[in-house]
Amino acid sequence: MKMNKLGFAAAAAAVLLSAAGGSGMAACAESYYNAEADSFDIYTCISESDCSVLASYVGREDGEYKFKVIRTLKNTLSEKYFYVTADEKLADRLEAGKRYVLMLDSDISVYYEHDRYTLNGDLLISVDSTNQITGMTASDITIQNPPKSVSALKKYMGGIPDTSVAAKDYIRSSDISEITAASDAVVYAEVVRRISDSSKGCGLYSCRVIKTVKGSVKSEFNVVLFDSEVTAGKRYYLLLNKNGSSYELSSKKSIRTEI
Repeated sequence: MKMNKLGFAAAAAAVLLSAAGGSGMAACAESYYNAEADSFDIYTCISESDCSVLASYVGREDGEYKFKVIRTLKNTLSEKYFYVTADEKLADRLEAGKRYVLMLDSDISVYYEHDRYTLNGDLLISVDSTNQITGMTASDITIQNPPKSVSALKKYMGGIPDTSVAAKDYIRSSDISEITAASDAVVYAEVVRRISDSSKGCGLYSCRVIKTVKGSVKSEFNVVLFDSEVTAGKRYYLLLNKNGSSYELSSKKSIRTEI
């Protein structure tokens, strides 16, 4: 999570009040800023989020929270549906069919069936069918005096610099030169045996290096491979990135019979 507990800056507070459309809220808002300054910073949350989206909540699928995109407010989200990973407490804050604005951080992995997202700052903004904001919470903190509507929120967001770091999306590439450049190592190796389960459809395999093409890899190493793409005893070119004491594939096209 990217959340920095910095508190509201005075300038950010002023912009929020302006965007929310009510100067009479200043006294109440100031009370909130003082009380919660060490707990939550919506300015930083918006700034650091990879993307922001207005979406309807579909329900739980395989332990993840599924949403349908209505429209994006910051950066882009190419999927029609997206999935958020969070603890069980989020279920108590959501209702199927209802609308929410989410500040998202992307969680991209070569081993996921689809991209995953997390809530930056655990911020959840509830919205009614006319896109009026009905509530804003960050975990167990209720944020006072939020903007009145999604359009007011978007206007406020427009004045905040985007400090998110774009994720490298080469993991879906089929260009071998691009994948090789992004890989820590490339080896021709024998898949010796499957050691254990990993994520769905994947397992941790023990491998033995036959030839090193790029980088440096121990003669025997472990790597998570797609079960459907390898057979124990056979040899493959593997394009790898270091991950602690083991390795992971650098893309979804990093298991090859030739390069």
